[in-house]
Amino acid sequence: MLMGAAHVGHDCVVEDEVVMANDSLLGGHTHVGTRAFLGGGSKIHQFVRVGRIAMVGGNQPVGQDVPPFSALLYGGLKGYNAVGCRRAGMSHETIKSIRAAYHCLHTNRSTPAVLAAMTALGLDTPEVDEIRKFMTSTKRGLMRSVRFLDFTRTAEEETE
Repeated sequence: MLMGAAHVGHDCVVEDEVVMANDSLLGGHTHVGTRAFLGGGSKIHQFVRVGRIAMVGGNQPVGQDVPPFSALLYGGLKGYNAVGCRRAGMSHETIKSIRAAYHCLHTNRSTPAVLAAMTALGLDTPEVDEIRKFMTSTKRGLMRSVRFLDFTRTAEEETE
């Protein structure tokens, strides 16, 4: 669904059941996964990928890839898209594994550390594998966790 003033740039791939709210903009060569939601006024930079069942909040600028099942707000990855996962009919165990994968993402700064943490927890559902493949195939990098956006935090606050 493309609402008023939504723009899809050249050579974009917009998969099934995507909702683009008012004034959401896609730059050229972007890829938006199935059942993604782009909030009103969101701006997606060219060559960025938005994963399946991802939610981008309103007025958010997106310059890097947004992983599947994520919720992007406040300029970074806020967590997983709980409502979208429930509405997609995912089981409680699947949602629990996605939540654990995003916990790994919020507690580790580098992609290799995130992947190692996911492996250590034994997360091996198809959805977590989809997140892993998305993370390793990115060319623009991933949006950072909102936890790591505030660089004024002290070392003591970082360990809490």
